[in-house]
Amino acid sequence: MTRIASLFTALILAVVALPGLAAAQDKPAVPAYEERVMGKADAPVTILEFSSLTCPHCAEFHKTVLPQVKKDYIDTGKAKLVFTDFPLDPLATAAAMIGRCVPENTYFRFLETLFANQDTWARSQKPLDALTGYARLAGLPPEQVTACLQSQDMLNGINAAKQQAAQQYGVQGTPTLVVNGKVLPAYTDLPAALAEATK
Repeated sequence: MTRIASLFTALILAVVALPGLAAAQDKPAVPAYEERVMGKADAPVTILEFSSLTCPHCAEFHKTVLPQVKKDYIDTGKAKLVFTDFPLDPLATAAAMIGRCVPENTYFRFLETLFANQDTWARSQKPLDALTGYARLAGLPPEQVTACLQSQDMLNGINAAKQQAAQQYGVQGTPTLVVNGKVLPAYTDLPAALAEATK
């Protein structure tokens, strides 16, 4: 068993073992899996991002490319970004499930926190503690983190979106970016692609 798989198994066991969660009626409601969009819904250009929260290149994209793209194109209403989880390992899946449960208005802030601190939480011996702490800052209490990780519907939603991305756009690795239906060769090509698309 790989280290990440072992960590994820330990994480799930810790969740199941938490007291007071045996009765299903006592569990907090888990939101449905829904699309998450940064920017104006009617923006003329659509950026699709398929990323894994444990992917170093995804973190680099969010640190070095996305901030300027957000300033130049998303905040100005020229483009919108639709984020789809494409987890490449069990720990990324757990983080994605938690992310989908944080309040919608803090979702992208939560993602940025995870990418900015990826080396810390993704390498932690207790990733659940780290993820729970970040989720709390995003407005999601620990009992809802637990409920989210136990939600088969949420897991099914993430897996279905991942399968659709693979079938529709041939996504295999992360990050994969699509601008107005065109898959980009590399995430560093995004600024040039947006400049062309917004002419």
